Amino acid sequence: MNKLWVRWVIAVALSVMAFVACWASLKFGVRIDTAVALGWAILPFSVVLALTGVWADAARREGDKDHAPTSSKVTRIVQSQRAGDKAQQLQVGRDLRINEKDG
Repeated sequence: MNKLWVRWVIAVALSVMAFVACWASLKFGVRIDTAVALGWAILPFSVVLALTGVWADAARREGDKDHAPTSSKVTRIVQSQRAGDKAQQLQVGRDLRINEKDG
């Protein structure tokens, strides 16, 4: 099984365990209403999923290092796109000035 899938299965399992533990302790230990217990149980679920999700996603980020574009390549692409946009703006402005003289 892929390392990424294993990490995500662990992350979701830990989150569900945190949810069930919190819900059960509130429902049966403190004896509060079921809806309130479920509402409070989502809090540890969310926190655990966020933290373990960052850990689980680290496998994807480590695997993508070989395929990621270098920063200089990205910079060149952005610069060429900006230069193209600027040239297009200049062309439109020139056409407008020519049309103003004719009219």
